[in-house]
Amino acid sequence: MASSVQSRVEENTQGAIMATPPNPINLDVATFVDDEVCLFDASEDTVDGMATIGESTDKDIRFFGPSSNIALLGEISKMLSAAFRSRSQHQRNIVHASEERLVSQMPSPQASVFAPTPATPASSSPCVLPSETHAMTMIQRFFADTGMLFPFISKEFIVNSYQAARATNYRRVKRSWLCLLNMIFAFATFTHSPGHRSMEKNIVESKVFFNRAQDLLAEWKLRLADLEVVQCLLLMSQYRQGTQRSDETWSLHGLAVHAATQIGLHCTKSTSTISEVDAEIRKRVWFGCVLLDSTLSMTLGRPPSISKEYIMLDLPQPVSTDNIQKSATLRGTVSTDVNTLCLFTSTIQLYRIQNEIISRLYQSNLSSDISIDLDFLAAEIPRIEHDLGEWQRGLVPELKLTPWAVVSSTVESARDVVFEKLSVIVQLRYLHAKLLLHRATIRTLGQRLSNPQADQIDDSKSFSGCLAQQSLIQCMRSATELVDIVCKMSQVPLKLGSWWFSIYYTFHAMLVLVKCLIYHFEFFSSDKKLPCPTWSNDEVVEAAMSLLKGKDAIERVGQGTRSSERICRTLLKMIKICISIAYSSSVDASPVQPLFNYLESAEQGHESRAVEMSNMNSEMSNFERRDMRELSERFEADLPGFWMQSDLDIFTDLGGLEVGLSGLIAS
Repeated sequence: MASSVQSRVEENTQGAIMATPPNPINLDVATFVDDEVCLFDASEDTVDGMATIGESTDKDIRFFGPSSNIALLGEISKMLSAAFRSRSQHQRNIVHASEERLVSQMPSPQASVFAPTPATPASSSPCVLPSETHAMTMIQRFFADTGMLFPFISKEFIVNSYQAARATNYRRVKRSWLCLLNMIFAFATFTHSPGHRSMEKNIVESKVFFNRAQDLLAEWKLRLADLEVVQCLLLMSQYRQGTQRSDETWSLHGLAVHAATQIGLHCTKSTSTISEVDAEIRKRVWFGCVLLDSTLSMTLGRPPSISKEYIMLDLPQPVSTDNIQKSATLRGTVSTDVNTLCLFTSTIQLYRIQNEIISRLYQSNLSSDISIDLDFLAAEIPRIEHDLGEWQRGLVPELKLTPWAVVSSTVESARDVVFEKLSVIVQLRYLHAKLLLHRATIRTLGQRLSNPQADQIDDSKSFSGCLAQQSLIQCMRSATELVDIVCKMSQVPLKLGSWWFSIYYTFHAMLVLVKCLIYHFEFFSSDKKLPCPTWSNDEVVEAAMSLLKGKDAIERVGQGTRSSERICRTLLKMIKICISIAYSSSVDASPVQPLFNYLESAEQGHESRAVEMSNMNSEMSNFERRDMRELSERFEADLPGFWMQSDLDIFTDLGGLEVGLSGLIAS
């Protein structure tokens, strides 16, 4: 084992670049503007790396398919447009004589993932390295977090090769190795959360290391790839998921897949020439490509790049070498004999099911306009639900901990801290997969409810209609559970995964809840013979409260990021709309009383107490029924009054999407 790592260390010091570049005296240097723009555009994207939120532009022709949050927000906009058209005769005319639009397009986004921040430091030479103490601290931090969640890089190789390079004053090291090292530094800085340090400072400092890796990668281009190149490309794409760079995220992933197949990571190689450790690392790098492909297919709504027929390798297995199977504590101080590979393998198995969901219920994201009937859903959803249940029952006990349900007063061991974090991550991934599954039901029902030309098939008492009712229940329960977990664990950020994934999962769940609430109130105002929602009054109240809890959690987890601020603005508008929809519905509107309380508190300047006050007297039987007419009328001024002509985007003033364009999301 040691000889294998040593041989790779020796290869690293045999002939790529000198860490200290020669001084180019009396030399003219040419630069290429097309290279810079083509591979790494300096301007910020209008859609973040997770496609959680975006801003509409007339020139945006990018595709975000039905599994994306962007498509979900478009579905909500269409449902609301239809709802307000049907109520147009009861609404007062709020269009001014000049017929000016009541909502205006947001100006071009600021060139930062954060609200206005200090200028980002310019990238220094890619050959510059931090001090040994700082470098080793960041290496340890990386393998205690990102390197533990995605164990496709050998810590032993990185540490040994770093020490060997330092012993030679970093002369003649490989570009790909130096690129990988800078990405490790970038991630260690980007995800660092000691409490007193702002996320804004993390992103500014991590960008220095990312820019160095970017410069080195730009020099690689069409050369023969190696393992470090693929590892670096994977990390760069994952890094860009947390920034305002959806296009770069997608492009880097494509490069990673191409480089991986170029060196044969997708197939088995003779073990006579490859050690057990190297063979295992190669396998894990390929599965890293597979997981990233599944993630981007889901978040961006794109067809998968890696077909399931290309995934022939056996699942990764533990090997007896450093941190491939061991982990440090989240604080990076004490090494423990904890086998954390189980998260990686369980995620691979879960994403196989998730890929099936996208393939069958979202038609592989091949089109933005899909229509699936209830009979098809009735055949597919129970089968996939069974697979999810089998997967959950097969989890190892270490991944079944419930730290969100138990408040421990005892000092936790390093092992407990690690596996509580992994249990939170795996539960969020599971609940998100369930939401994708059952979200297909609310999509189909929403399409029929909103379309006046839809067929009048009576599904209210059919077998598929009964299953749809159960699917709606699972949909709302999964969403409220996910929001509740993130809300509780946001108080202990060390036990959450990457902040951008936490925000993505939470906002997706909240969008689903909004759609469920719209269907609940709209169903009773419609003459369509659709499955009746069977949520209890308490469940509807909990769904409304989850919008407030989720907003509070997103503010904590994503403090300072532009996407989180835009999410909160979008949620405030959704809360107002839910109140308006509930008020004008023929069903009891009291479940949205917590939303009324929240907005009333916020308008009076008690924003810090708004969520707490909205939760007072949460038992609906104790609520004093309040007249929401005045509040509803105040909110109507935020809503377009001319939806009777066309489907307009109610989120345009927040930087949302134009219905019909497949380009933008609010998350």
